[in-house]
Amino acid sequence: MKYFVALLLSCSLLSLTTIAHADTEDCSPEYGYFLGKSGEPLPTTCPPELRTAFEKSYNEGQQEFYQISLWEDTLNALDLEIAKQEQQRHELDSELDYLQSRIEQLHQLIATEDTPQRHQMLTWAETEFANQKQQRRIIEEEIHRLQNEKYQQKPW
Repeated sequence: MKYFVALLLSCSLLSLTTIAHADTEDCSPEYGYFLGKSGEPLPTTCPPELRTAFEKSYNEGQQEFYQISLWEDTLNALDLEIAKQEQQRHELDSELDYLQSRIEQLHQLIATEDTPQRHQMLTWAETEFANQKQQRRIIEEEIHRLQNEKYQQKPW
């Protein structure tokens, strides 16, 4: 029985030493930086003699985490805006194709029978086509500007 108690006591001390050693490793400045950069919560288990260096490194890592998160949010917002502008460009392309087809149709109709109403419709279609082309150029410029802004973003 004495031997069993001694063995149990020895194992308990070894276990406590291992736990204390693990806590000390978990409170290293390097691990604090890793936790902060990973966005993990600040642990409160560090002994006082390690806490200051640990928290300083944790805060540095957390700053980097926030900078990266902000950068990713900015890129995501730019991607969404680019996609929106590209969708508008696609819709305008469809409208331009329709108007171009309509203009060609009206030219053929005028060639067979010239009427003031057909000229009026042609003038309207050509004006609308020019307006839509201008709108498409504006959208192209905006897409280009957004893409440049996206590629100029720095993670930190």
